[in-house]
Amino acid sequence: MDFSLFYFASQDADGDDKYKLLMDSARFGDENDFSAIWIPERHFHEFGGIFPNPSLLGASIATITKNIKIHSGSVVLPLHDTIRVAEEWSVVDNLSKGRVALSIASGWHADDFVFKPENYTNRHSIMFDQIEELKDLWKGSSVKRINGVGNEVELNIYPKPIQKEIPIWITSSGSVETFKNAGKIGANLLTHLLGQDIKVLEKNIKAYKEELVNNGHDVEKAKITVMLHAYVGNDMDSIKEIVKEPFKNYLRSSVGLLKNLLNGLVVEETTIEEKELEDLLEMVFERYWNTSALFGTKENCRKILNSLHNIGVTEIGCLIDFGIENEKVMEGLTHLTELKNEFNSKGNTSKDQGITSMQITPSYLSALIEDKESHKFLKSIKNLIVGGEFFSEKLKKKALELTDATIYNMYGPTETTIWSTFCKVESEKENSIGRPIANTRIYILNKERKLCPINVKGELYIGGKGLSRGYYNQETTTKERFIDSPFDKGEKIYNTGDLARWLPDGTIEFFGREDGQVKIRGHRIELGEIEYQLAKKSDIDEVAVIDRELNDGNKELIAYVTSKSEQNSSELRNFLMKSLPAIMVPAYFVQIDKMPLTSNGKINKKSLLNIDQSELTSKIDYLAPRDNTEKELVEIWEEILNRTPIGVKDNFFEIGGSSLNVVRLRRLLKKKMNVSISIIDLFKYNTIEDLSYAINQELNESEEVEENVDVLKF
Repeated sequence: MDFSLFYFASQDADGDDKYKLLMDSARFGDENDFSAIWIPERHFHEFGGIFPNPSLLGASIATITKNIKIHSGSVVLPLHDTIRVAEEWSVVDNLSKGRVALSIASGWHADDFVFKPENYTNRHSIMFDQIEELKDLWKGSSVKRINGVGNEVELNIYPKPIQKEIPIWITSSGSVETFKNAGKIGANLLTHLLGQDIKVLEKNIKAYKEELVNNGHDVEKAKITVMLHAYVGNDMDSIKEIVKEPFKNYLRSSVGLLKNLLNGLVVEETTIEEKELEDLLEMVFERYWNTSALFGTKENCRKILNSLHNIGVTEIGCLIDFGIENEKVMEGLTHLTELKNEFNSKGNTSKDQGITSMQITPSYLSALIEDKESHKFLKSIKNLIVGGEFFSEKLKKKALELTDATIYNMYGPTETTIWSTFCKVESEKENSIGRPIANTRIYILNKERKLCPINVKGELYIGGKGLSRGYYNQETTTKERFIDSPFDKGEKIYNTGDLARWLPDGTIEFFGREDGQVKIRGHRIELGEIEYQLAKKSDIDEVAVIDRELNDGNKELIAYVTSKSEQNSSELRNFLMKSLPAIMVPAYFVQIDKMPLTSNGKINKKSLLNIDQSELTSKIDYLAPRDNTEKELVEIWEEILNRTPIGVKDNFFEIGGSSLNVVRLRRLLKKKMNVSISIIDLFKYNTIEDLSYAINQELNESEEVEENVDVLKF
């Protein structure tokens, strides 16, 4: 992938050395194998206003560089007579010895068209006519014009350019029609991610390439340049501190540009209060810097580079002059150069070849199977590696019916470096975890730590090369779990706490855990720790936590409590969130009169399993949806939770929702309501009422962004 330097300064027009950064970075780019310099055209506004004539600055750069190409980014062709553009850039082509290329734009701002007001209305079609004329002039053909005395004359340009043909890009802010039109004439493309995300860009590139093919142009020769604001460093926190305020001020300047655009279109000027503007800029920055810019460390930036390369982008135009101090910009260029060299030295092996193998926990596999949009993906993979918790017969059957992939059931605790045994799943009617992997030994022992015969259940111990040395700073627990091997002197074996037995065919049948540990979505959970933390609440008398498989086949944690005062599930959940990670916070809280006990006086957790699942619900009175947003949300919740009715004050997690359901909820919100809510916010807004408010706020903010931040027009 090519890397080039791009400019569109928002800069103090009164500065003494306005072009220092341009010249210094041009020399740097030339010496460090950047492919091109992109110089914009901008008139009558501080935003980019130091670039009123890209050919003039291009001529200056041509005299101080030797190798780097000099591109317009862009020439607004309908503002000019094509002859003048061809003449000026032919001079630059001669000065640079053939290093010129032009990206052409139709223009956006009415005030710019004081040069050619008659071209504004039809500027798009005029641009494409002018491009053909520009190509002809460059090749040596003549054009006809009316001279000063009213006579028609034929004219050629001088000096003759070095290149026989002028390389042409078309500048697009994200319109698919512009992409298609560029493909029709065989032009290259210059675009950005300010008005489109990567998924939309991928669709636009596909449409562009289809038009290239339909019109007989070579797709392999097409160049697609994406402009990204760029600053690369060594530490994300310091990078964010460096870029945030300059970038926000940069956008602030572009909002003023938008107001001029609205005035030019005879639209009532949009007024934005300072506080609203500040909030708007903060929101736009947080979104943009994480998804649409080359801000970060080399490792972090590779992610967006890989994504863009995989959809067909051939060049990154690194916009560097957005208000950071010149010295910092030049420092960042050193890191940017390292990123460029490292990315290209690896031969771009990241090109998407398709995912062939996936490792996943049963809980997440179940979520994918329930999501019909994921079926095509599951059918496409060759190997499905399932492990981390119990792989139920029900889930095995669904997976075998859905995909032709080879399915492996894997077993192994973290203490033995993840996997210890595996087997190929041939049928759901088995509970085998297979045989040990290489360099691993499995022992099934009785209470006296003697070997159990075939078909006799016992405790599962693991030894071998993958065994860890113990728990960090937990000597007592290490001694309890990592014991001296009775079979190999000087070796240790690990007591997993799981029950299993050897089968006659040499495989192992698995029965689950013997102690109080459970696995929820691949995470090992100590139930006693949850009980200990919840018992700290002053008005709780007794606590018992169990894991239970619900009607949907997923396991969830359920906390049973006794108390003299009425308990609220939300308060209990918030109490635990202060001391436990989210995965350890139970999905349900059930208050009971007294705990069931065994004959020896201990809490009988097996009896808790007999409590009907219908009791795991909210006690809030039903309140029907009141507007369209709430009605749509209720329909989505009913589909996910398979229950009705659902009221607007019902808590998602108290009526059957889980963290797995949240993933599906997010997908359905995007698909059915075209709104994107973060996973964190879905945990936060856990009632229909709250989520509806959040969605309406999101939609309002999106409309404001679309209306008020049409930033960076080339």
